[in-house]
Amino acid sequence: MPSESVDGVFRAGSLIERIGAEDRVGDLLSQDTRERYSRQIRNLASRRTEGDVALLSPEILVRDLQDRIEHNTISRATARLERAASLFWLAERAQDLLDAGSGEFGRFESAYTDILRLKFDGLSKRST
Repeated sequence: MPSESVDGVFRAGSLIERIGAEDRVGDLLSQDTRERYSRQIRNLASRRTEGDVALLSPEILVRDLQDRIEHNTISRATARLERAASLFWLAERAQDLLDAGSGEFGRFESAYTDILRLKFDGLSKRST
């Protein structure tokens, strides 16, 4: 279910709501935000796929963020940024899949839900 956050920004409760909220995913984001998210995804690719963003999968995104939270290797702010970047990447790719009529949407929907459920309240406020 979509909701409005404290800052008045729309928050999608599911992947399909995120895709349906705009003509194209990310239309309402600033160029700076899209570039920041892109940097985060490239950093993730450098950790998990030897830098090849094309090899990223929804499962890799979930696993990477889960591992980093579980091992307490990132700060709360970094976790929030990486979660936002991952959700954006998933929504963009899923929208492309829907446009192409691909049947892989379920993998992206599952990963989107998994990432939304991650808790990082126990992470430190600052990185060490």
